[in-house]
Amino acid sequence: MHSNPPEAVVAFELEDRWIWDFWITEVGGTYHLFFLQAPRSLGDADLRHDNAAIGHATSSDLVTWTDLGTVLEAGYPGEWDDIATWTGSVIEHQGRWWMFYTGRSTLEKGRVQRIGAAVSNDLNFWVKHPSNPLLSSHPFWYAHGDKRSRSTVAWRDPWVYPVEDGFEMLITARVNEGPAADRGVIGKAFSSDLSLWTALPPLTKPGGFGQMEVPQLVPLRSRQLVIFSCARSALAPSRAKADTPSDCYVLEVGGGGAPYPATEATFLKTPNLYGVRAVRGPDEWVVLGFEQRNDSGKFPGRITDPIPLDAVLPANLRAALR
Repeated sequence: MHSNPPEAVVAFELEDRWIWDFWITEVGGTYHLFFLQAPRSLGDADLRHDNAAIGHATSSDLVTWTDLGTVLEAGYPGEWDDIATWTGSVIEHQGRWWMFYTGRSTLEKGRVQRIGAAVSNDLNFWVKHPSNPLLSSHPFWYAHGDKRSRSTVAWRDPWVYPVEDGFEMLITARVNEGPAADRGVIGKAFSSDLSLWTALPPLTKPGGFGQMEVPQLVPLRSRQLVIFSCARSALAPSRAKADTPSDCYVLEVGGGGAPYPATEATFLKTPNLYGVRAVRGPDEWVVLGFEQRNDSGKFPGRITDPIPLDAVLPANLRAALR
């Protein structure tokens, strides 16, 4: 049994581009990594968010990666995603691959986030869906806005997975009421065909998070976990502590009924990592994440080697792996 996670080392780094949020799918023993990237020539890493495109790399072991270049970029001026393409997920359906991703438009100065998709037959060449955007925040439950909005409308990081009668999507969202610093939730939506989506009530109740980013549903035997990230600066005062050991969290959502209280989320043992993803590796479940800072305190823009999931879970959830 692991008492502390092994030290993370660099698995994937590009000389000319920063890398951060990512998602992985496995096909026939090959892992396909899709990731946000932006040119290091920008100079300031904070500028990467408005210059993000989606890259693609492959590996057989989650350690050695082959960069395959850019597969999705911002749309043409005036389109719903003309600023940048942000975080998403990939799923296969009826012999076709779907990539769901976040888009922002200059029409609202980037303040309103929406979700669209691109499709592919081979995971290399992608075509944006003609009906994009496919899903916007629903004002009944979620903070909503339009081109006149002065605040950011969070509706991003779609994580899509199959259910018995179709597909569900987890979303980084904010509810439309309550203290401003405590509105972060994991939103939810449903589709029977991946094209037409209906927003559903949130999966979680507010619980001290200003945002619950890059959510991922992790099914482990009879239990279901959701992992997500939240920067210390986005924590509500009720949760913020000086000794916060990690920006990555886990919440059990299997059993009972939604919405699940985010107050029950606990830390993953992943110091200095963000956007952690769980992956079923060749031998065991593992997690990977991107580093938040290097020894000089700067953003390094790179993804770490895999770490056993068992090593980063809190003790009360390790039984999910057994």
